[in-house]
Amino acid sequence: MSDVFVRRCAPLLFLLALGACGPVPEEGQADAGTPAPAAETASKHVPRTRRAHDAPASFKRDRSGGVRDAGNFVVEYEETDNEDYQELEGIFQETRLLEDTVAELNNVFFLPGDVPVVLRECGEVNAFYDPEAQEISVCYELIEYYAGMFLSEDQTEEEAAEGGEAVAGATLFTFFHELGHALIDLYDLPVTGREEDAVDQLATMILLEGGDEGETAALNGAWSFLSEEEEDGEDSGEELAFWDEHSLDEQRFYNIVCWSYGKNPEAFQGLVDDETLPENRAERCPAEYDRMSRSWDALLDPYVKG
Repeated sequence: MSDVFVRRCAPLLFLLALGACGPVPEEGQADAGTPAPAAETASKHVPRTRRAHDAPASFKRDRSGGVRDAGNFVVEYEETDNEDYQELEGIFQETRLLEDTVAELNNVFFLPGDVPVVLRECGEVNAFYDPEAQEISVCYELIEYYAGMFLSEDQTEEEAAEGGEAVAGATLFTFFHELGHALIDLYDLPVTGREEDAVDQLATMILLEGGDEGETAALNGAWSFLSEEEEDGEDSGEELAFWDEHSLDEQRFYNIVCWSYGKNPEAFQGLVDDETLPENRAERCPAEYDRMSRSWDALLDPYVKG
């Protein structure tokens, strides 16, 4: 990894610190723009060994039957000996990228206990939610992978800026995807169909509520799947993983594009005009988005701060 890569990752700031990193509160709900108390969002530097923490398996309820808030998302940085990753860690810490994101989430969701969000070296390109530890991991290797996908040394400054935004968008989509897994586990939410498809829905919805920048991030998340499909295509000699719990990458791409169009057909009409989104799918996307939006609203409503 080069210094050029580290500099170009700086655009992560304006996307990962979006002001709408959770569902937009309805009137009367907590203001998502109000910072959470510092003690609740403080980051911690932890050793390589995963720490134990007390996150209860279910919610405590008050006398009225409502959910009691007993924790927060808390950012942690796991130690790494990789100098490139240490430099990238410094960018995250200096700009409070993850801290600002979880502060917004803590203003929106009740939690049964603290849920660590750990930036760590994983030994593989990945991000994941661990239901036993009840924590979300974002791997340096994943950010490096997205950088290789969207950035190159011979880019102009404008192209590098766009590439940095694409890295940020893909990273942000993946984080909210894993957040979806966490919420399903913590709230014991019912899911019909593939859970992986359901959390793709949630990640897309959260980003689309973030205005123009969030919409761009959602589409960058979609393009990352198409890029993966191209890299893993016929030339790689690998067979399609029909057995996998995820939909195929191209399917995930078209789903996210469809939901983006369904949320705002006027803004995304160009995706239909240039045939990125086939017209026979596009005509069903507004109803599809509305249906999944109402479903997630109903599922999350008991756990959203009012």
